[in-house]
Amino acid sequence: MSLTGRVSQIKITGPQNPDILQYSNAKLQLIKNDSKLIIMLPPDNEIAYECYLNDCSYLEESSAPGTVECIHDRSKQDKWIIIDKQKGAVELLNYMRDYLQNRLPEPEAVPEPESDENVKQFIRALNDNKPDIASQIARLLAQNKTSIRLGLDIINESGNAPPAPPPEPVEKPLKLKLSIESYLINLCTDEQFEVTILPRTTINDLKQIVQTNVDIPSNNQFWYINREHLPDNYEFGVTMPRVNENTVLVLYISKPQNT
Repeated sequence: MSLTGRVSQIKITGPQNPDILQYSNAKLQLIKNDSKLIIMLPPDNEIAYECYLNDCSYLEESSAPGTVECIHDRSKQDKWIIIDKQKGAVELLNYMRDYLQNRLPEPEAVPEPESDENVKQFIRALNDNKPDIASQIARLLAQNKTSIRLGLDIINESGNAPPAPPPEPVEKPLKLKLSIESYLINLCTDEQFEVTILPRTTINDLKQIVQTNVDIPSNNQFWYINREHLPDNYEFGVTMPRVNENTVLVLYISKPQNT
């Protein structure tokens, strides 16, 4: 599945581009499966440039959401400036911004400690139960700021069995805004309601709650975020599009089908 849109201008700067690359009236295509963002030029949709959102970060301080979007391509060290004055790529840019802002950061790699004879002597002193020698070597290692990685075998008071794992942290509820639309004019309202949803709650869960409490059949409920329809297996806090605090969730109630 992909999203497309046309923007007023795109500028790309970076070490590989001493001259600023500029594209006017360019077509953007975002392929969701592999998060590839492609610039295509008129009239033949010739591919001029591309990047992967997995390699990018959102430059919030340089952006004006909805008009100017800035991203940084870490793989090429390029900076993209996307200008959408005519609002021709709203859905695509909203998806891109939401993807980059809500993606979990990649864990930083922990460097392997360098082999050091003093480190070996320190570990040997610990294993031989020689605290005085271990203390002397530890002070020397601290002065040299030498990195050490130790593996510890943890045992409990009753023997060598490992302790029970700590309980999983309680997941923080998501605070959203709910807007309700209906085929019945008298049920429509501009009011937005505050709702709290636990992470991993599915759309099917919400449908069952509404059906049970308000007597609206699940097949007459259609749920949306940023005009994107959410399937029954959508999980809040897990599935794309991700939600932020005060994201607007829309419930549309359709007309019952005649049987």
